[in-house]
Amino acid sequence: MKKEKLISKANNMTFLPNHVLFNFGVVCLLSFNFTLSLNLNLKPITILPSDLNENSGMVYWNKKIYFINDKGNNASIYSIDTPFSGKATEIKILNLKNKDWEEMSSNSNFIFIGDIGNNKLDREEVEIYKIKKSSFIESDFRHINKIPFRYEKNTKQNCEAFVALENGFLFFTKEPNICTVYFLANQDSIAKKIGTLNTECLITGACISNKNLHLIGYNKKGSCYLFNVSFKQTLNVGSYKMEKINLGSYNEIGQIEAISSLNGNELIISCESSKNNPAKLYKYTF
Repeated sequence: MKKEKLISKANNMTFLPNHVLFNFGVVCLLSFNFTLSLNLNLKPITILPSDLNENSGMVYWNKKIYFINDKGNNASIYSIDTPFSGKATEIKILNLKNKDWEEMSSNSNFIFIGDIGNNKLDREEVEIYKIKKSSFIESDFRHINKIPFRYEKNTKQNCEAFVALENGFLFFTKEPNICTVYFLANQDSIAKKIGTLNTECLITGACISNKNLHLIGYNKKGSCYLFNVSFKQTLNVGSYKMEKINLGSYNEIGQIEAISSLNGNELIISCESSKNNPAKLYKYTF
């Protein structure tokens, strides 16, 4: 084992013993090499169970983190208790198919699953699944509403990020340089383009916290980013004020896939497993 180093701060560098992870405030001893170049505000919580190696979306609610996996995996939701229990409980949704589940979101009464992935750009219609929060308490998932929709002008888009508002949904496309923003109003079936964001990276997740929008993604140069967007839940994308934060190296953090609000001052960010990294969960503190 390499000689351990104390925590220090210099040029946005964090040095930690290579076996220390943070578990919602509880320090756990695990065999895991921690990165030496993370943003100071980004801390690892834990390695995720193998059931979540291809996690693609998550939402925190009622002291649990709910996850989904993407294309090729079961139509299941996985729950993890907090503080982290080390085990994921599978909730099988028998009446749904996982064509390409890519995102989760929530509002005051519902949790949503976005079957919106379209890497090959061959899906003309995608879907949102609307689940009452009470279903998670009662363990009754027989009544799930499907919201099928298309993008305007029959445009085929690949999307891995959306947020639920009270009056509809905002979608953020996964494109190399710009992110196109679409709005789908409640009771509508056509998502309309309302603007673009100059992100210069591939957007993979979104959430709302303290009335601010947060996006995550990575670029082809191997950097991971968090975007803090002051948007006041308006559809005027031109008025959005966006702060771009470098989280660190893709090779060390992993492929970041999902983000959710933990509380007003903290976000949780997950990555899927890759050749060099297991699936992990991080906490970002403002």
